Amino acid sequence: MTTFSIIRPKLLVLTGLFTGCEGPVMDSGNTAARFGAHHAAARAPEVLKQKVRMRGKVRAVHTSSPKRCVVGLERGVTAHSGEFAAAAAACRTGELIHPDGIVKAVEPSGPTLDPAFGRAPSTPFQPLHP
Repeated sequence: MTTFSIIRPKLLVLTGLFTGCEGPVMDSGNTAARFGAHHAAARAPEVLKQKVRMRGKVRAVHTSSPKRCVVGLERGVTAHSGEFAAAAAACRTGELIHPDGIVKAVEPSGPTLDPAFGRAPSTPFQPLHP
């Protein structure tokens, strides 16, 4: 084992620390708002075309069209995961999920997140209103 192979992992960690690597910020990104699906109809128009995080129960999962997979949440919220069928299929009806996505449209039936990507259910969720 060379000296460089021993020092290399330490250099990588130090480089990440000193170049401003912010793990939690990079992971979740900057969201304009965080709210539950029960507040989606009221809050979504304020953050149209912006990234948000929602929390809601899965009501339906549609993966029949592999290029247009959709997860339906309570209160009419739809989260489009595009071609990521495995991500949509991993959602179970009745499960509480935290999708991140861009508010693409706000219809009377509910807002649409497109694209939307699920987050780990164990991720802390603190509501944040604009």
